[in-house]
Amino acid sequence: MDDQNRWWYVDLVIVSLLAGLAGGLIHLGTAGMARIVLAMPLFLLFPGYAFVALLFPENGDAPDEPFDEDRTGLWAPRSESNGIDRVSRFILSVVTSVVLVAVVALAANVTPWGITLRPLLAGLGIATVGFSLLGLVRRWRCPADRRFTPSAGAFWSGLFYASKDTPYGSNRAVYNIAIGLSLLLLVTSAGYAATNPVEHEGFTELYVDTDPVSGDDRSMYQSTYVRGESAEFAVNVTNREHEQRQYTTVVMLQRVNESGRETTVQAETELASDEITVSDGATESQQFEIAPTMAGDDLRLAVLLYEGDAPADPTAADAYRTLRLPITVEDGQSAMAQRATGGSDAVQSAPTGGDS
Repeated sequence: MDDQNRWWYVDLVIVSLLAGLAGGLIHLGTAGMARIVLAMPLFLLFPGYAFVALLFPENGDAPDEPFDEDRTGLWAPRSESNGIDRVSRFILSVVTSVVLVAVVALAANVTPWGITLRPLLAGLGIATVGFSLLGLVRRWRCPADRRFTPSAGAFWSGLFYASKDTPYGSNRAVYNIAIGLSLLLLVTSAGYAATNPVEHEGFTELYVDTDPVSGDDRSMYQSTYVRGESAEFAVNVTNREHEQRQYTTVVMLQRVNESGRETTVQAETELASDEITVSDGATESQQFEIAPTMAGDDLRLAVLLYEGDAPADPTAADAYRTLRLPITVEDGQSAMAQRATGGSDAVQSAPTGGDS
């Protein structure tokens, strides 16, 4: 075995190591151009290269059998080798990688994580290392003179010149350059799309917890309070803005007058306010203690959510998100009398409403 053939395993070892390194760095949060440089070979070269090495462990330099007019069909002259040349190996590696990425994505879709970065990186890494190990076994079992051995010089020589005549002639530089440019365009566009998915416009959810509704209830939240008595009031904020955000929540008590489709705020007072920081994709709950200062059945709680700090005079017009919750506030003395006589059914309000 000559010195060159001693390194028949080095390409698959390097591919496995680079695939693991690229997947690890991307998982750790590498961003920008470095992320693209790491992801492109991982998604568009390494898994296909390992798979092609498994299918074709031999080199493609063996001569064809002599042509014989009496031998046709399956008995036609064929190559004495089960390998392919280096240029074809590279082209098949890119094409096969695209197919394998699609297969891994389909497999990830049935997992609890779905088609997200973590299962894609894990699937491509396992596929690359697994095919590389099987490819090394197949190469090792090949005769030394037919075993594929990586060589950069042979690749560039084969890129521009064929060692034997082909349907395109011995000089195939023009055809290979055209194929190379097409693959470069494919790798660049697909790699950029894979590493920089389109992000939809961010938004924030604001809502209150709801309770099961029975036949006697008309609202899914607590809608009856007593003037002057403290009560718990919880608000949930879900951040889907693609980055951590800081919010300020203000709870207002408003007396409103409804005339047709027009609602007018006649009086309002601030009951509570608080700041909260929410990570991207997370939901945080704010617990308030509110004590309504007005009584009646023409009241509502207005929950105003602001990005950053709230203004000195908060209104629904300048809030980022708004919830309007119709409520009934009983007078303290009336509530005490009702408790003394056994209580009565509270008037329930309409279900929650809000602006998104």
